[in-house]
Amino acid sequence: MLDEKEAIKVLIEEYEIVRDIYHGFGYLSAFDGTPQDRLRVLAGAIEWILERQQQWAVKEEDKQEKESPSPVSRCRSRLVISLCPRVNLR
Repeated sequence: MLDEKEAIKVLIEEYEIVRDIYHGFGYLSAFDGTPQDRLRVLAGAIEWILERQQQWAVKEEDKQEKESPSPVSRCRSRLVISLCPRVNLR
């Protein structure tokens, strides 16, 4: 049987992660806006996450390069960034 207190604890932890990821993103019009407003917020949320993922990937690559910099890794990271165009859903 599932422990209710443990389930609530995990749910709150996951909520806090998502809340932190979307910190700074304006999503309030999704609650009381028109259907078009809600779609714009959804598209904006997807764009927000994609931009954050790219930022996190660059930080991770920078961290790895600092640990063991090599010309190949620097070239590879620049190539990956140039081959991954920014997706615009607006």
